[in-house]
Amino acid sequence: MSLSAKNTPNKLKLAVRELVEFSAREGNLFADNYPGVTAIEGIRGHQHVQKSRDNSWLSECKVESVLDVFDYEVHLSGRIDLVKPKDMVSDAVVEEIKVGTVAVDLIPKEKRTLQLAQVKVYAALFSTQYQDWCADDIEVRSTWFNINTKKQESDSAVFSIVELQQYTESLINRFVQWHNKVSSHFNNAVDSARELTFPYAQFRSNQLAFSRYVYRCVRDRESLLVQAPTGMGKTISILFPAVKSLTILNDSIRPQLYFLTCKNSGQTPALEAVNLMHKTGFTGSVLQLQAKNKVCPCVAENTLVNNSDDECPRCQGFYDRLPDALDRCIDTLDLSTESIAKISEEYHLCPYALSRQLIPYVPMIVCDINYAFDPLMGFSHWNSEQSGKNRVLLIDEAHNLPGRARSMYSTAIGLSSIQYFGKLTKKALGRAFSKLIQAVVEFLNQHGRTLVETYSNRADESVGEVWDSFSELLDSVITEFYQRCFSEKDGNVFSEPSDSEFCFEFIGKLIRLQKLLTYNLEGFTLFWDENAGLELVCLSPASVLSSIMEQSVTAIGFSGTLTPLNFYASEIGFYELEKGKKSDSGQSRTVRLLSLPSTYDQEKQLSLVTNYIDYSYANRPSANINIAELIVEISSLHQGKYIAYFPSFDSLDNIHEELIRIGIQSQLVKQKRDATEEDKANFITTLNDGKCILALAVLGGVYSEALSFSGGIDGVFIVSIGMPAPSKDQERLVKYYEKNNDDGFSYVYRYPGFTKVQQAVGRLIRSEQDRGVVILIDARFSRPQYRELMPDHWQPTLCNNLSEIKSAVSGFWRKFEPESHSD
Repeated sequence: MSLSAKNTPNKLKLAVRELVEFSAREGNLFADNYPGVTAIEGIRGHQHVQKSRDNSWLSECKVESVLDVFDYEVHLSGRIDLVKPKDMVSDAVVEEIKVGTVAVDLIPKEKRTLQLAQVKVYAALFSTQYQDWCADDIEVRSTWFNINTKKQESDSAVFSIVELQQYTESLINRFVQWHNKVSSHFNNAVDSARELTFPYAQFRSNQLAFSRYVYRCVRDRESLLVQAPTGMGKTISILFPAVKSLTILNDSIRPQLYFLTCKNSGQTPALEAVNLMHKTGFTGSVLQLQAKNKVCPCVAENTLVNNSDDECPRCQGFYDRLPDALDRCIDTLDLSTESIAKISEEYHLCPYALSRQLIPYVPMIVCDINYAFDPLMGFSHWNSEQSGKNRVLLIDEAHNLPGRARSMYSTAIGLSSIQYFGKLTKKALGRAFSKLIQAVVEFLNQHGRTLVETYSNRADESVGEVWDSFSELLDSVITEFYQRCFSEKDGNVFSEPSDSEFCFEFIGKLIRLQKLLTYNLEGFTLFWDENAGLELVCLSPASVLSSIMEQSVTAIGFSGTLTPLNFYASEIGFYELEKGKKSDSGQSRTVRLLSLPSTYDQEKQLSLVTNYIDYSYANRPSANINIAELIVEISSLHQGKYIAYFPSFDSLDNIHEELIRIGIQSQLVKQKRDATEEDKANFITTLNDGKCILALAVLGGVYSEALSFSGGIDGVFIVSIGMPAPSKDQERLVKYYEKNNDDGFSYVYRYPGFTKVQQAVGRLIRSEQDRGVVILIDARFSRPQYRELMPDHWQPTLCNNLSEIKSAVSGFWRKFEPESHSD
């Protein structure tokens, strides 16, 4: 390896930190759960340490070298925090500063070793660039500065320049070998995408035009929100052109497609679509990500104390076994949860951790939306300045995103929760920590209203003191909690697992609050109540969502239920994206809205409205018997599979009792309130395998969207217009929209409710062979404001009694009976 440049065919720009974080890892997988510091705190911490040195030290020393490795010209660069050139007495010193909130002895040794490795590479570059400032040896030093105690602690060692350069060479060799494999995989994936053909014999109606539209949006860096009817094959219609677009994205940066789902059930169709493309020649791997409690065998089997990674044998020596596992994965197209589990078992690794390691190295990722939008779960490599230039976001079932986002960007710390937290931690963490919690309670009681009143201008110096005090209190609680918990070897200071779970969950809320308070965007409001406590509420997530989407090449949101389309475009942040006023760059982006018609024969779906049943809240008790009788009568006219959807579990249970009392002949299966994964699987299996069955489920629940049932469904009963129940949170939203001159009632109740109705109806017609009956059981469906929301192909008929419904249903099924011929 040479430190001078040559004319090599490939150039690779590489930061020292990136090099070390990949190539220098060794030993155990360590839990990095400690609270971090803000960018401002980090800068101040660095400056504090730098100012503590005398004039013989130099700050912010830029180093870079060009190295020839295999067929690559590697441009390695970085910035050293502190340098002390050699003098008559001592060798040169190269020092890196790390700012944190915990004592050094609580930092895992693997992390400390990794930080020292970074300084060793800096020293190697320094010795080449500044030869006159070095003797034969250099002292490398990693200094940890605690922003709370202002204490400095260092790890240091002395190495010869030869040792440092040999060490750096070994790291670069390892990195370049892996980089070459990953680049080869991406290049092959792009080449295969160029030759890829549609995996079916032909496009369905509208599919070709839709796919071309998606491709053009990626090509032109435009964003798209599209309503595509259920059953038209929208998943493959979007994924196929997205894969083809890999060929037109910037080839200097690895392109990545992120298929983001709001429910786990939405991941299966995406994986199946990619598998079809694999069979027709696409060679890009697809990685599925799921929550730790779903994929980690240690968590599932409850074999860990506090789920501490240090206790898991799969995490011990993790980084020593990781390279071989990565080599295996890069040659595997299907990196689904099941595939990752098998590879992890073979190499004795944590499957959750392995899947996270693979994220930067695969062309396609299928995962939940929280990986992209949750402020505490975002992909770390998304912070790279270049990464967004080749990132495409595909947001499935986008109608769910506003609700999910509001949950991500809202949090509360109730006084009763704080006091209970203090009670649990008093025994486990000591009296001093208990006093700290009491200080938080007293601060909120004294300044809670002031925090609310000054929230919108909290950055002003005039109110900065109270906010600084609050921030310092949060920092102290979080820091002290982790320091005291992890001062024990296994981090288990609580006698009961439930106590530990509550306390760590509560600290998570504080960390979320701390993060959200750094956002200076519209749509957030702070509330205080002497009984309820402090609550940060995201009323509109549009500004946050658009700020994340704008960092990608394009964002394409799609769903079968985005009515009205302009309402969802506003809610999801597409209009903010188009304005560009919330972006760091201030640049706008063209946003396209598209609504596709149904492709199926309208004669295959009969839609009826029970104009005689009022299912408003006050009339529900008297309506239950009529609804139960209707379900029994209609399901007996044509034996088959039926699903009845209800606005709540209470409604479901009440009508279930009536069905039992009447004596329904169909097999009954109902959704459970606290269903396990096994319960969910049994529900779906029963529907798939049954012949004469009635399933009872809740609107907006796990069985109402992103699911297809084997053999199809013969009928769907929709009980109620699906409106959310009135609540304090909902009324806050109504006031927020009305303040902005929007239709608060429609935005909060009517539109989201009807979306749940549409999703449930969408379980009926899933293919060209399907046919069936939809009965909308609520007289309010006949009102103009609901009729105008209904898709054109529904064409509902109003029925004034049960006899009219039976007659219409009987006539519908007769159309599909085989004709009889006499001799």
